[in-house]
Amino acid sequence: MRIVTLDENKIPTFSLVKDVAFDYLQVKDDIFDESFDALSFGSVTYRGAGNYDQVKKIIDAKICKKLFFDINLRAPFFDHKTIIYTLKHCDILKVSEEELSYIVKNILLKEDKDYISGLKLIYENYPNISLILLTCGE
Repeated sequence: MRIVTLDENKIPTFSLVKDVAFDYLQVKDDIFDESFDALSFGSVTYRGAGNYDQVKKIIDAKICKKLFFDINLRAPFFDHKTIIYTLKHCDILKVSEEELSYIVKNILLKEDKDYISGLKLIYENYPNISLILLTCGE
C-alpha cells in the first residue's frame, strides 16, 4: 500500500506502508505447472528480503507470455542489478519522465537529451521490449 501526496506543483511524493503482504512473496512450486498470459509488477515488489529471487524464479521459468514492468523507482527499494535484470526480460515497460531520465543516465550511461532519444536508447539496448508506455506530467 502507498500514500500519495501532491505538492503545490502537483508533483507526487510516495510514502510506502511497510510490512504488508507483498513484502513477503513466496512462490509455490505448483505455480510452475501453470502458464499465464501476463505478469505485472514494479520494482517496489523487490523491496522485501528474498523477493527478487522469488520474482526471478517466475521470470526464469518462462511461464508468463508477457512481462509488464511498471518500473516505479522508489528509493531505497531498487538497485541497478534488479532494474537491469528486469529490463532484459520484460516485454512491456511503463516509465515516468523521471524514470526514463534515470534509466538513460544511470543504467545506460548516456546523455539525457529528450524523451524520444531516451525511448530509442531503451529500444536499442533492450530489444525484448516491444512497448514502452511513457507517463508525463500534466
